[in-house]
Amino acid sequence: MMKNRKQKGAKKVNMVITYVMWVLFAGIGMVVMMRTASQKTIVIADAIGEQTSILKYAESTRGAGDRELLLQQREDVENRIHIPLQKGTKAENIVMENRYMERELWIYIQDVNAAFYEGNAISGNLTPVQNGYCESSQGSVILKLKMDGVLEYRSTMENDTLVIAYYQPRELYEQIVVVDPMGGGEEYGTVVDGYAEKTIALQVAKQLQKQPEQESIRIYYTRLEDVEVSREDRLALIEAVDADLFIGIKACRDTEHTEYYGIHGFYNEQYFIPRFGNVQLADILTRNVTVSASNKAIGLIPAEEGSILWDIQIPAAEISVGYLSNEKERNLLSQEEYQKKLAEGLANAISEVYTNKSMKNEVGES
Repeated sequence: MMKNRKQKGAKKVNMVITYVMWVLFAGIGMVVMMRTASQKTIVIADAIGEQTSILKYAESTRGAGDRELLLQQREDVENRIHIPLQKGTKAENIVMENRYMERELWIYIQDVNAAFYEGNAISGNLTPVQNGYCESSQGSVILKLKMDGVLEYRSTMENDTLVIAYYQPRELYEQIVVVDPMGGGEEYGTVVDGYAEKTIALQVAKQLQKQPEQESIRIYYTRLEDVEVSREDRLALIEAVDADLFIGIKACRDTEHTEYYGIHGFYNEQYFIPRFGNVQLADILTRNVTVSASNKAIGLIPAEEGSILWDIQIPAAEISVGYLSNEKERNLLSQEEYQKKLAEGLANAISEVYTNKSMKNEVGES
């Protein structure tokens, strides 16, 4: 009897000890989890390349006045920019945008007091940063950093700091293409019955942007908005990103022969590039776009003197996606589904250039 009582007592003690141990382990685990959560790194979903995503926010801050940001150079940090964040800022309240045509990086931060950046400096290796300004309105801010060149960005959120790593495009991408939708702003190009070449070209470029991204290939667009882009800025982008290819998107018309329709490519016959050059690129573009759109190929045409193609020394071509002077084709060109097919053809052409091993090597050497 006494023995049974002792056994029961010992068992009860063991249960208590076990319970206490579990409580301790649970408590330690909770502390570790909370500590880890407070220090974890969160990747910010950047709107890289989406040149229109912050415009709605920019409209709300327009006229609010710019305040110059405090900039603090640090020698102990390599290719990193540290943006201090107001305590409690969440990752979903931050949007970044690479405005590469303007050589600017925009950071939109929701639910933050603009006065916070009057006393908290942007720090890090700020070698490429020329200046920085803060625009504010209705409890949100846009931080605008003016850069000295075209850069790519990767960002993370660490505690109360947005850490932005920056790279030269060639550090991240093996193949680089510049796509140029004709016109923009007051430059309408061909216009027939209210259908403008600049609009058609822009819509096709936007559809191309929606195509699945190919690893190691980066496409830069001279515009993704209805804004005027100078010839000099178009050429400067090619040089700044060290592009392999240039592709222009345009349309055409023939008022004397309104029955004409179809797709054709333009190339610079004055500038010869050995192996893979302007003619080859124009041919690949015309063939792929024609097949994708189930249209008719007109052929390849030398670019007229004065064309931007005359100033480009990498494989360059323009693709005319159709005749605005042909009523049926004009209606097709205004339809989103048809624009998507044209964009798929452009994507297929780019893929063909870079997936053909011998052609890929030739492009890299040209």
